[in-house]
Amino acid sequence: MSISLVEQFIVSLGLVYTGFIFLHIILGYLQLSYSPWLGRLRALTYDTVEPYLRWWRNIIPSAGGLDFSPIVGIVAINVGVGIVLTLLSAFS
Repeated sequence: MSISLVEQFIVSLGLVYTGFIFLHIILGYLQLSYSPWLGRLRALTYDTVEPYLRWWRNIIPSAGGLDFSPIVGIVAINVGVGIVLTLLSAFS
């Protein structure tokens, strides 16, 4: 059984968004000197990831100052990709 182009796109989209979440986390922890490129990269990851993580933060409260929204967000992306792939394989 081969993977179709649509299934490959769904998996790739999930991986790219997960990568953006990891990059957002890493850039949030690092205190690097200001650079125009780094500022643009931080703004890009903030604009793409923060609305999604904010939605999870409203549902899941922080525990002792720890933010679990990235973990829950990544798990939700993987579960969503799995559900979509299952539905696509059921129709083909």
